[in-house]
Order: sequence, then structure tokens, then C-alpha cells
Amino acid sequence: MIESPLLRARRRARAALLPLCTGLWIASGLACGAPEAPAPDADWPAGALLSARSDALRPLLRELEQLHDTPLARAAKRLREALPQCAAIEASAERADGWAEALRCADARTSLAGLHAWRGDDAVALALPLSGRDAARALLRVAHDAQGVRLELRWTPPQGKLTSLLPGDRPPGPGVLDDRERLLHARVRVDDSLDLAALVPEGSQADQLLHLRAEALSAAVLDGTWEVALYAPLPGGEMPRVAVALGVRSRSAAAAAAERLVGEVERHWSVTRTPVASESYTGACLLDLRVLPDFAPCYASNERALVFAWNPASLRRALASDGHASATRPLPPNAAGQLELDLAALRRVDLRLAQRVGPGAIAAVARWPWSRMIASGDRLGGDGDLSLHIALLSDVAEPVP
Repeated sequence: MIESPLLRARRRARAALLPLCTGLWIASGLACGAPEAPAPDADWPAGALLSARSDALRPLLRELEQLHDTPLARAAKRLREALPQCAAIEASAERADGWAEALRCADARTSLAGLHAWRGDDAVALALPLSGRDAARALLRVAHDAQGVRLELRWTPPQGKLTSLLPGDRPPGPGVLDDRERLLHARVRVDDSLDLAALVPEGSQADQLLHLRAEALSAAVLDGTWEVALYAPLPGGEMPRVAVALGVRSRSAAAAAAERLVGEVERHWSVTRTPVASESYTGACLLDLRVLPDFAPCYASNERALVFAWNPASLRRALASDGHASATRPLPPNAAGQLELDLAALRRVDLRLAQRVGPGAIAAVARWPWSRMIASGDRLGGDGDLSLHIALLSDVAEPVP
């Protein structure tokens, strides 16, 4: 299968996006919250479990089949073709890829009665074993209607360095990055101090590329909020514009720490900084550090944040200061983070880039069944569980090509 240009550009950039934001692509797990009640699966059978209403599951699987040439589409087709002719179905297998052979008509007297009760009137309920964890499972409920798909995911994240990037129990406040032309946006306030320097192993690729163990990423400078935006490429460009904002406790301390970080990069790569400034920020770019496509990293500081950008165009887009009033969707009450992905805009950009390659690349561009994805939630209680609320919506007035 021919890879579309935007997907290829994102793949080539992945190694550098990690140094820039140390966790950009874990955004799909950033808007989380802990449920108030104990986990309901304590007395359910082990393994991967499924409970569903057939009349709701069939159209949902057909939607997933529209994601052509993907493992998810193939699994959805296989599952749909194996559905028994009954109002409600169930399955229990060691892993989810064994469901097609395990499907049967639901019976309230079986060991899956608790799963059926937990599903209620929703379309589907799943219990999915987590890789490498003996008993832990992710629990998922799915509702499906004409407006799209809504999912409620509950899980206990494994302890690790990246766990510190997950949301805490307070809202993150208004965003820093401009909301125009965004393909993806996420904003989070973590539970404790945000210490990104501690997340970068000494001697790692990220450390070698930008010396990210510098003081600029320490908890003494950062206030616990982080934000990332992915913008559409400029006309004629292949790379999306990327910016990351780290909330700061003190602008002067953050600017001084960033200057030390840039100084380390200058000495390591023998490059020279170019100062940048506007009415709202000051900073610098390394225009001759071209180790990746369109990569000329910049930083800027203002009263609220330290911003890192892929290149000057990314910085100008992220910190545009023309008086534009943000139209960012407000967070739900108590949400400690939110992720929004504009699937319709992503498709338009991918199609535009694919036209330069040819018909094969155009045909490979994903045709999403939905126009937008929104994930949000918050962390409550002290049991460590997280709850993620995801909406896959078909709410764009203009048609998707």
C-alpha cells in the first residue's frame, strides 16, 4: 500500500516530536478521570469479554470497516460475518482476536451476566486484558447513534515515567496556542509537578538531539500544564506545523533556563541562534539545525508558557497575536485535560498532499466515518483508575471529500 505524504511525514518526524514534547503521541490517553465506584469486573471471568446488542453492533462494525486496509477494518469485518442471529450476543476468549470463534447468543444465566448488566442499554461492553498485566483489564462501554460513537474507557495505567504526564484533579485553564488551522490539540494539567527532564533518559536519542535533560524542563520551572497543537502544513509544504507549550511558574526563570538549553544545543551542533520576538513573546530559532525535514526548532516565552516549535512557521502560527478570539471548545466540568482531533481537516490535508504523489497515494488516504474526535475526563478518588470519555462525531456541515 502506498503511504500518503502526511503519514510519511509524521513517521519521519516521530523521533523528533518526542524530544520536543516528550509524549505528544500519548495524547489519546490524556483526558482521563477515575470512576467513583470500585471496578465492576472483580467477579467476571478472566480474559477478553464482549457483550453487545446485535442491532447496535452491526452498524458500528460496518462503520469500522470503512477504515479500509487497516487491521481494525479487517477485524470488524471478520466479527460482523460471524455474528449469530440473536438480539444480544456475548463472547469470552483469552484474547480479543478469538472473539469471532467464541460468539454466541447471550444468556443472562452465564458467567457474563455481570458484564451484560454493566453494559445496560449501550451498544457494546468490552473487557480487554492489558498486555503484560496478569489481571488488569481495560473496561469499555460504547454507545452508537446517528451523531456518532461515544466511548467510556476505564483502566489502571501501569506505573512508569510517562504516567506523570497524565491528568490530575484540576482543570488546566485556558489554552496558550492559537486555535486556527489545528488538526490536533491537547491540553492537560498533571496531578503533580511536571518534570519532563526526568522523563528523558541520559544518553537517549532525545537527549543527544536536543540535550533535553537541561534545567528548562525541570519541575522548578514548570507549573504542571502542557499543551500541544498540530497545524496544517503551509501551502507547498509536507510537514505539519507543531508546537508544544509548557506552563511556567516564572517567565524570567523559564526564559533563562531555555537560553541555557539553546546554548547547549549550539555547542553540541555548532549552530547559531537567530533571535525572534513579537509584542507577546521573545525567543530564538536554530535555523541551521536541519537534521529533519523542515526542522529549524524555535522556542519562545511569554507570561504563561515556554513554547517549543518545529520551525519559525510553527511558532508564528501557534503564537499569532492578531487579536483573534479563541473558539476552542470548553472543557467539561472538572476535566483535567482534553484532546481534539479534526478528522475532516486531516483528510483534506492528506488528500492535498497525496495529489502530488499520484492516484495510488490518493486512494490510500483514510476515509474516516467521523469528522471529529474529542476525548476528555478527569482524575477523581485515590484508587489510581482512569476514565477516558471519547466522542467520535459526524458534526461537520461541509461534506468530507
